[in-house]
Amino acid sequence: YLGHSNLGTKSSGSIDYSGGLWVASHGSRSLDMSGKFSALAHNDLTSDAAFGVLTILLLLVGAILWSATRSRAEHQEEVRQEARSVARLAAAYLNQYFDGLDAIAAALMRHPAIPVLNPAECARLFAGLPSEQPLLLNVVLRDRNALLVASATGVPADRASGPAPAYVMDVLKTGRPGISELIVDPLTGRPTIGQAYPVRADDGAVVGVLALSLNL
Repeated sequence: YLGHSNLGTKSSGSIDYSGGLWVASHGSRSLDMSGKFSALAHNDLTSDAAFGVLTILLLLVGAILWSATRSRAEHQEEVRQEARSVARLAAAYLNQYFDGLDAIAAALMRHPAIPVLNPAECARLFAGLPSEQPLLLNVVLRDRNALLVASATGVPADRASGPAPAYVMDVLKTGRPGISELIVDPLTGRPTIGQAYPVRADDGAVVGVLALSLNL
């Protein structure tokens, strides 16, 4: 039967093993199948290697970004902690100095020129205080209408007649000591925080306001 088959049909091709290679032949043409397999295997290895390198690079970039973000967050936290420490220290110093202002005001109130609102005597009494207390910007006495009576520093004429700060007006209304927020002092034109105290006559009536301001 094999012989009959070979005689009746023309072979269209065959696959042979020659010299360690599988060779497919078709008529006069032949194809090295092992070469195709080698090329495919080489392409697969190249793709895998490229994917691996890309994955490593992405992981490396991610690690760098994570490290930078963490370092920045840690630095910001350190800055916040330092800022809080400085703020607490500054608040402690301010509280201590405001306690000092209370003592200065109490001493001034005992001077007889204060309750009677004597301009000349009060000006002489206030004059040396800012030089003795570096954080003291000014000492001001106003009457019950908030008009200027005396100041530790020289005041230009156009500012002397200006309105009193709001915290001074509150002291006149309530008869209780008061403190300002950060303001621009109307007499010196400089930023300050002021503390004001009611000045009382012998009968207890509020006749004026004594204000001391910080040199910030």
